[in-house]
Amino acid sequence: MQTVTCPPLQHFHVVFEQAGSLLRPSRMVIAPTPEMALGDLISRLPKGWRGGVSVFDDQVGHEDEMPILHSYVGNS
Repeated sequence: MQTVTCPPLQHFHVVFEQAGSLLRPSRMVIAPTPEMALGDLISRLPKGWRGGVSVFDDQVGHEDEMPILHSYVGNS
């Protein structure tokens, strides 16, 4: 993952991996809670997208260590 300068606002990093793809893009989401960050990212996924989504913060450092939230998404 690229090094990103984090804002001083409450934020979370969200990694999403589409089923059938090896790509693992990530986005920084400014939100007060990890649940809100997850909801914000999920609402922006294209119709029919499915895969795994992990939320972590700067204290965790990386979603593989132990994500705050992890969810399987199957949008229709």
